[in-house]
Amino acid sequence: MHNIVEITFGIAFFLQNLNLICWVLFNRIFVLALPHKPSKDMSVFQLKMQSSKTYSLGHWFYKGEKGYAFAIFFNVFVYGMFLYIIL
Repeated sequence: MHNIVEITFGIAFFLQNLNLICWVLFNRIFVLALPHKPSKDMSVFQLKMQSSKTYSLGHWFYKGEKGYAFAIFFNVFVYGMFLYIIL
């Protein structure tokens, strides 16, 4: 049981590192469990495509989007919590 928890924690920490690398290299960051709210500038076709999604694990934020600063703050906070637990 203890080994499964360590493996799960290790995978989550690895994915968080990849997320922060994507932020630095590609100016986009993923927030887990945050639902995507459609933009007001979307076309009717894009809105129909978004409405057909029943569940989402999270949302990618790109530089310049509303919520990008929150996504960075949240992910750096989560990374800090991982480091606190490890150390």
